[in-house]
Amino acid sequence: MLEIKDRRLYFKGKPVFLIGVNYWPRRHPIWKMWKEFDEKELEEEAKQMTDIGINAVRLFLFGEDFSPGPYRINEESIEKARKLIRILHKHGIIAFPTLLVGHMSGENWEIPWREGKDLYKDYEGISRMLWFIKEIIERLKDEEGIGAWILSNELPLYIGGADFDTVENYLRYLYKVIKNIDPKRPYTTGDGHFAPLGYVPERVKDGLDYFGPHVYMYEDDLLRQTYWYSFAVRYCLSLGKPTILEEFGCSTVQVSEENQAALYNIVLHSCFMSGASGAFGWCYSDFPTEDIRPYVHHAHELMFGITRVDGSEKPVADVIRSFRKTIDKIDLSLYKVEEPHAVIVVPSYMYKRYPFMRIDLYEILRLLVQTYTLSRMASLNVSFIREEEPLENFMKYKLIIVPPLPSLLATTWRKLEEYVRKGGHLYMSYRYGVWCQNLRELFGIEHDMKYGIYEAPEVPSLLIKLEEKIGSLEKGHEVKLPVPGPSSKTAYCPILKASKVLALETMTGRIALTANELERGKAFFMTFPIETYGIMVYNFNLKTNAYELYKGIAGEAGIKPLVESTSPYVEVGALLGEEDLIVVAANHTYQEVESKVIVRRRASEVMDMRKDTKVAFEVKAEETIIKLRFRKGEGYILRVK
Repeated sequence: MLEIKDRRLYFKGKPVFLIGVNYWPRRHPIWKMWKEFDEKELEEEAKQMTDIGINAVRLFLFGEDFSPGPYRINEESIEKARKLIRILHKHGIIAFPTLLVGHMSGENWEIPWREGKDLYKDYEGISRMLWFIKEIIERLKDEEGIGAWILSNELPLYIGGADFDTVENYLRYLYKVIKNIDPKRPYTTGDGHFAPLGYVPERVKDGLDYFGPHVYMYEDDLLRQTYWYSFAVRYCLSLGKPTILEEFGCSTVQVSEENQAALYNIVLHSCFMSGASGAFGWCYSDFPTEDIRPYVHHAHELMFGITRVDGSEKPVADVIRSFRKTIDKIDLSLYKVEEPHAVIVVPSYMYKRYPFMRIDLYEILRLLVQTYTLSRMASLNVSFIREEEPLENFMKYKLIIVPPLPSLLATTWRKLEEYVRKGGHLYMSYRYGVWCQNLRELFGIEHDMKYGIYEAPEVPSLLIKLEEKIGSLEKGHEVKLPVPGPSSKTAYCPILKASKVLALETMTGRIALTANELERGKAFFMTFPIETYGIMVYNFNLKTNAYELYKGIAGEAGIKPLVESTSPYVEVGALLGEEDLIVVAANHTYQEVESKVIVRRRASEVMDMRKDTKVAFEVKAEETIIKLRFRKGEGYILRVK
């Protein structure tokens, strides 16, 4: 049975990283699974999953098969579910049953007891739902092979959305009901947590034991796309609950099998170094069922599998097998994930509604991901903080990063000022029209902004040149910024005077970066919204060295990463042990990359844990330098003694 401790899931008394899949049998997906139940097929597939390295399966109790109508349970399907759970358990696979399955793979399937009722507000509908949940859990909870309960599969897609308060109260109530039935097992909601699929994490955190984000993001930037997965993990972990990446993957209708394998490799290594408790791919197998719904109209859903229709393995299976063998060599109870030194501010309108505020929340979410991407490119160990958290929480971090947001609460701006005065370091990018009442005093500037009209660059790129040394960046260092066309979102802040000018834009001579010392701390102000450029320019992160500004400002804040990559395309992280480190590195591109990984400790030995071979390294002063070559999407897990 799974347990929870210190933002991790534990199995048999030790923290785990579960490698799972979402599961329908190869020849019997969705409504065919329980109606045409085939024990031999399930046995064979469980055996193959075990051989690949899968140790967790999310399975789905398809609504129409488990209840023919209100206050009725199909006992035959319960017995079939029990048999499947026992088959999985026999093969060392933990089962995660999903209770309310109305949405699946591009289609909604009515659960017979619902009869169209509003499951947020209709008393009879809610009563039927609670009865169904209770009866299912009561019948199956004694099965040793069940690890946790999952409420739904992307419930908002089936029953619709609701306002934040309704969702929060609804999920809190369901949580209490389910924990009363089975208080021992962890429970989560299965809704996906991020737009457009799910409920916002901040409002569901008190209605679950662990988070289970679903990530299927299309992007116009290669690096930002591959960072969405660990972004989701770290965002959820910052709310104090364990996190499993409950769904991720891609269809080989749309991508090559080789690139599917590369994506899995990136995601597994990135989430592992970020402190996740597991990652579940979508899904186990491709399906031959081209002529049935939903596959007849959602053809890409036929080929998300890690195995093919004929049962053979795709290249991704070897990625999973290798990763599982590697992490099985690590006793995670001996290590902890390194705590972050910097945080990105999450505005409260991401999880609250204010009157007469019209904000594109998906744009803000992408800005947060872009800011996170630049931070990780700079090897910053970064997390997230909600603006309403108390000052004492802000003071735990050496650097606070504020993306180009339209506003924060007036009280937040004063809190950030106090944070700086007490010794913190703040970095903020400008956004046209930002509601910041203490902009002048916080950043030590006099600006020339005008009412109702913005000033924006009318050139394809900017070149920012440092007038002063910033951290490890020398005076004269240049940063190139690709720029989208002029608009209010790309506008800069015209500065007349600043307490200290750190950088100029060379084409216009405009002030680009300033610093203001406030008592014991320092506030940095970037006059161009570089993170906004990031979400508006195709492959921005491959065309810019803007991450170096993050690295320089982090240096000014006294942050010296324990593990650092010399390539912005390689993400690095560390698990800290008493006698050694586990260093994880992942190439976030689909091409070969070389990088030096710098560990700020003297090493006597470096082992490649995948190959069980020693790795050459060089020690300079108190640093260990490891030179690595990465294939597309490749990751390394190194033990550094």
